[in-house]
Amino acid sequence: MPTDKYTRKELERIASQLVGEKVTLIPIGNHDLNRHLVYKLTTSENQHFVFKYFYQSHYASREIAALKYLATHKLPVPKIINSGALDDQRTWLLMTYIEGLPMMKILRHIPIEQQLRLFEELGKVLKAFHTVHFDHFGTWNTLQLTTPLSLKTAYQPKLDFLDQRLADPDLPNREWLNLAWKYLEDHMSCLDYATEAVLCHQDFDARNILIRKIGENYEITAVLDFEHSVPWDSYADFSQLYLKHFYDHPELEVAFFRGYHPSFHSDPHFDERFKYHLLYYTLSACSWAYDIAPDFYEMCMKTLKRLLK
Repeated sequence: MPTDKYTRKELERIASQLVGEKVTLIPIGNHDLNRHLVYKLTTSENQHFVFKYFYQSHYASREIAALKYLATHKLPVPKIINSGALDDQRTWLLMTYIEGLPMMKILRHIPIEQQLRLFEELGKVLKAFHTVHFDHFGTWNTLQLTTPLSLKTAYQPKLDFLDQRLADPDLPNREWLNLAWKYLEDHMSCLDYATEAVLCHQDFDARNILIRKIGENYEITAVLDFEHSVPWDSYADFSQLYLKHFYDHPELEVAFFRGYHPSFHSDPHFDERFKYHLLYYTLSACSWAYDIAPDFYEMCMKTLKRLLK
């Protein structure tokens, strides 16, 4: 696949041809990770949309599949207007534009009472996603399935890919990486307790939540970025919330689960299954983030050590 990247002006020209009128593009996504380019697209008639260009096909296929599936559900997500492939065979996606600010940008600038209210609402929103059920884990392409995938079976390709990444001899903190990998190998049996596949976002964090102020309160307007979304174990969707919010602010954890399900932690297998998902997530991040996202790497390594001590 070609590796050349389009400039914003080149994409403006291409998007204008796709839409059928002159448009302007303003960057609104995190382009540093080289996963995609995301722009607010404005037409000559001042209509606003989101234009997304994917570098990698698997991110595109998951996001499009998830949004198409959710189109029949009353959940706060963008609607697909159109999609296709450019001459380089990479996918583009045109979606509705939803007003709001990223929750992470204002979260620490609002009173704690507002934060608690937002996290309680966040719990209700995630619970609504988790009421969408599937008979298998791990893929949208059910045509390839002869029998429904268990969570353990669906996890194996992810672990195989991570194993390849961890083979890099230059990765720092090798002792901790090895301990984490051994834990994942030794505790796969806990995945057998996950018997219910639900729609998982798998990047559920304040970065991907839009909010706006209505009166005196902030309201959630949208959940964005479904590039990682697949039918999965609901416990995995708590990973980033604990990593970035709950460990340092346990009062937000209490508010969130008050909205999600007041007696949720009564599951005797919660700790073991959740630890597995979060350890996989942090170990995976530590296999690539050291040079690309050093602050994120340090956060994940800190949590990885915490889980193993």
